[in-house]
Amino acid sequence: MSNNFYFYPLGILLLFFAACKPSSPEGAPEKARLSTQRLSPAAYPSANAAAGFALVELFTSEGCSSCPPADKVAAEMARLADSTRVPVYVLAYHVDYWNRLGWHDRFSAPEFSARQNWYAQIWQSSQMYTPQWWSMVRWSL
Repeated sequence: MSNNFYFYPLGILLLFFAACKPSSPEGAPEKARLSTQRLSPAAYPSANAAAGFALVELFTSEGCSSCPPADKVAAEMARLADSTRVPVYVLAYHVDYWNRLGWHDRFSAPEFSARQNWYAQIWQSSQMYTPQWWSMVRWSL
């Protein structure tokens, strides 16, 4: 058995969500199931952990006018992962390169911009922009 890490476009990750079904007791009312589930490591059975997980990273900024819709998608994706008990972890990094254009993002850090640059180098991309998504899926074979 080997562990493999793969990076995928966001669309493939959304297909992953579509194929997953909630793991909750049969006959439990939908509203009750959703209201009692919380995002925590204990919420995911070990079988799911052995099967794998997905990591979704959003590079965003308060100075970016097109980022608020992406921030909402990230929040909804995290909510969906929680409600379906699918091991998907959504992270948002506020980059600092918008700061020099006059809008200082209070959540920004140079390390987040460096991380985005690292992904661009891995994928041999010359483009770094916000909002930008990167995703990684890991599973055991």
